Amino acid sequence: MAGLLDPSEFELSSFGAQRIEEVQADPAFVDNEISDSILGTEAPFPFTLLYRKGQRLDIPLSNVFSERLSSAITTMRKHTSTGRIVPFQASQDDPALRDPSLSGLPSEEAFSRILKPRFDPTLTPNIVSLVNQAQSIFLAKGLLKIILWRLGPPLAKGAAATAGDALASTVTTQTVLSKMGTVTVESTLARNIINPAGKLAAVIKGIQPRFVVSVPRSLSQAFTIVSDAAGAAGLEPGIVVRGNFLGESLVIQNVGNVTTTILKSGEIVIRLGDTILLRLIP
Repeated sequence: MAGLLDPSEFELSSFGAQRIEEVQADPAFVDNEISDSILGTEAPFPFTLLYRKGQRLDIPLSNVFSERLSSAITTMRKHTSTGRIVPFQASQDDPALRDPSLSGLPSEEAFSRILKPRFDPTLTPNIVSLVNQAQSIFLAKGLLKIILWRLGPPLAKGAAATAGDALASTVTTQTVLSKMGTVTVESTLARNIINPAGKLAAVIKGIQPRFVVSVPRSLSQAFTIVSDAAGAAGLEPGIVVRGNFLGESLVIQNVGNVTTTILKSGEIVIRLGDTILLRLIP
């Protein structure tokens, strides 16, 4: 795959002496002069950027994020084959920065081993916008399948419980969230593995109450819950990478190495890498 983001394909020297804004203004910056883009549908789900001068760069979706790092170390490195300047970044809290084996290395070499290519709304707003547009197309195709196959009416978006329903909702909450294997928003936030004020947290916070108020009994109903919660947070649900709306399950790839699995029973599982952030069982 031409132009895949392998660290060995970047020049070691960085643009560290320049402000990020100055590098972003360079025509060779990865976010500039994009003529077209293509979203892949197979692992590692590359997002292909085509440039006016004919270069091609493939970015894995796992390197695209919906929010910026609040406290980060940033360098810029040039991709050898395309000449495009790509941002590399890591959180200042990254444990890898405290690896004693790096203490004797020059700073540029040490950072080259730790910092990874990163694309987010602050560093590369054009790329993130193109990814969101591409995901919207995949989502539209999925919704069209639901309509065509008449899988049942979707759950009412943002439905509010009446005063009489509120008491029943409390009982439902206790029953649904106490099922064996359930992973709640509260338990995930208590583990401090995601930013509680970030968009990912906003999505799972939005999914759980919707799930409890209207417990889904089908894949299509669960998908509607995920879609509504993502939309309320200003995000797209992602792209379908495995399964379909008529099968036993559906796996959706999101930015930042997040995946959402929805089962025919209505179960919803959201993972960050191999870590389960949310698991709701009807």
